[in-house]
Amino acid sequence: MNYPHIPADSFDDSIVKDVFQHYILHHTIIDQQHLEIYTDLCNIRDAAIDGYTDSEIDMMVDRVVERVKTHVATEARIMISENYEYTDSHLVSNGAHVKDIQSIKSNHDPAYITFIINEFLNHIDYADRIMVNAIRKDRTRRKEDTHVVETSSMDY
Repeated sequence: MNYPHIPADSFDDSIVKDVFQHYILHHTIIDQQHLEIYTDLCNIRDAAIDGYTDSEIDMMVDRVVERVKTHVATEARIMISENYEYTDSHLVSNGAHVKDIQSIKSNHDPAYITFIINEFLNHIDYADRIMVNAIRKDRTRRKEDTHVVETSSMDY
């Protein structure tokens, strides 16, 4: 794997996780899926750099698209079960990422693939971070509300 900000001769598989640390949201399922998608996208870019055939790259894209669709469904279940206020707009954004990744099939330029990777990371850093933090905050508030009710009922 080659990363534009990491010299190729210094690459080690642990670097993927080191680079990705900034994008950890501390939600086990979502973080694992994000890391898998990120790794797949980097592998696709590396395949383009290394001269893989169009059909080989397209097969890799198809695999990551399926992984992204699974991830979108996972996030949808989480947002719906947590009554996340912005579920609909978040899902629209997720759908755009599926289309962006599919578009790699028509453009195997490593610079373009890097752009798609960066768009994915920006989505994690902004939309997904907001979503996870809002759900976490709401859970904390619900626990505090439950505690207040339990405490006040014990006072009587």
